[in-house]
Amino acid sequence: MRFVGKVKGPRRPPLRTMKEMAEALGVSHGVLHSAFMRHENRPKPALNAQGDYTGEGSDKRYYVPSEVRAWWASLPENNLKG
Repeated sequence: MRFVGKVKGPRRPPLRTMKEMAEALGVSHGVLHSAFMRHENRPKPALNAQGDYTGEGSDKRYYVPSEVRAWWASLPENNLKG
């Protein structure tokens, strides 16, 4: 039996953690996290990764970058002209 390595189907966009998204947006993790907590229309995580079976490790949430960027651009405090 021969293994064909690739599965055909639509590719999923790469996912990013909140820390990686904060770096991409040019803000600190705390600023992005507090904005997530303040707004009800925040993007939902595309993937929740749990720790390993021993109970160690961390829970991480992964987001679709295009959704986070669109949400960030739509926030009223980001559209203020100074």
